[in-house]
Amino acid sequence: MATKLEDIPSPVLISILSKLPSSGDLASCRLALSRHVSALSVSFSPHSHTRFKNRVFVLVSFLAASFRSLSLFSRSDSDEEDEDEEWFDEADDLHIASGEFISTWLPLVGARLKELFIVNYWAQSCFRKSDALHVISSLCKNLVKLEIRKAWLSVNGIRPMPNLTNLALIFVRLDDEDLNKINECFTSLQFLSLIDVGGLKNPRIRLSLETFYLEETPSLSTLVLDIKRASGSIKLGRNLTNLSTLTFQSENLLELFRVFKGTHTVKTLELDIPIGEELGLKPKIRFCDLVDSFGNLDELKLVRTARYAINADAIECECEKMVCLKRFGVQVEESDFEDFGGVFEFLKICGPSCEVTLLFYADVESETKKAVVAKYADKFPEFIWK
Repeated sequence: MATKLEDIPSPVLISILSKLPSSGDLASCRLALSRHVSALSVSFSPHSHTRFKNRVFVLVSFLAASFRSLSLFSRSDSDEEDEDEEWFDEADDLHIASGEFISTWLPLVGARLKELFIVNYWAQSCFRKSDALHVISSLCKNLVKLEIRKAWLSVNGIRPMPNLTNLALIFVRLDDEDLNKINECFTSLQFLSLIDVGGLKNPRIRLSLETFYLEETPSLSTLVLDIKRASGSIKLGRNLTNLSTLTFQSENLLELFRVFKGTHTVKTLELDIPIGEELGLKPKIRFCDLVDSFGNLDELKLVRTARYAINADAIECECEKMVCLKRFGVQVEESDFEDFGGVFEFLKICGPSCEVTLLFYADVESETKKAVVAKYADKFPEFIWK
């Protein structure tokens, strides 16, 4: 007995429609005009494809009124298959992250789209810079989830996406070495995944994230995390072998220490807790936590109220291993101008001839700064004071 089109499940029907050779054949299937499809997924094999871009345009054209989630991806025998190829494909028929290609169909559905997933064909995209982020951010103001894989992404022209909460960039080259554009335009992000992202040099994460995932960035040497709350999930993957400079700007340093435990490549660490945080209500960091996480430190800087988050009274007795700093910076309060006790405890982790910098707030006069530094230099002459 023949099966009616009405009885075919939507995923199966879409698979059939995607294989039709022309838009005329698709138009003859009137069901495609009325069928409600909440999610559209279209895939191709790099080794067997026919006019894939045309099929995407046709499917989106006829189903745009219904679906809210769109997935376009390369289907390889293995996930790594096209990444390991030693050749480049000069054709662009499978470069689906091209801004020019996206511009042909995204205006039809962009305003209603909630989720967009694009997995490019790396052999065609690796040497072609794409302005996909500009096109997507211009047309998808209601987008909530965005994932792009295997692309070289430009950040020129990116516009704010106030509703975007989930962003995943995987195996991409990103022309935003410090992530300024990501921070500026995607202010509502809660879940951020950066996996095997090239082009990052001095990334600064300044977002109120619930989940942050960083993996496979072997060239990364400097990382700044400015996270308003660290109560969610922060994960580090492999190959952070060159991470030498790390800055935490967060109220929850203990959680961040747990995440970075064993990161022995870090030589310079800056801890910064904003003024006004109720530190008395939170457990203090044991100095062991710092040593366990960053056992090879040469330089430590405690900015604003960060020093109050560390239990300095137990520095000598709680750890078997100690760091021996070459440089140390600490924020001083007015009470420290005459009483050396608050700073003295931290000097126990400073090596001989360590450079110690007193960090003053902006309203302290220059002459006062000089006088305070001179007092400390006279009291502790074994260190170099600045």
